[in-house]
Amino acid sequence: MRYTGEPSAGDDVPEGDEEARARAWEIAERLARAGGGEARLTGTASCYRVELRLNGPAPDEYGVLEALALGDRWGHRYSSPARNGGVARETVWSEVRRVRPASPPPGPGPA
Repeated sequence: MRYTGEPSAGDDVPEGDEEARARAWEIAERLARAGGGEARLTGTASCYRVELRLNGPAPDEYGVLEALALGDRWGHRYSSPARNGGVARETVWSEVRRVRPASPPPGPGPA
């Protein structure tokens, strides 16, 4: 499994973000196991994104779907063989939203 993005794997996780990051790692581990490949975990300012490239049917397609469903958003990208030198490319992805600090309540309006 690979991790890229901010914060890096060795950095401190922002307060309240531990649960989101743990969910993302769980998804990555399950995707790698069910999909038979290397899951990629990327951190952005708003979410953790897990991607898995498929080089054919996944060994455990139901397991891949179960793993994807653990995220807040998920999807699939397909690129036809005509665009890739005769090879179809498929990627499944799942995102986990990061916790955002609560914004202060709005102050009183103009008097």
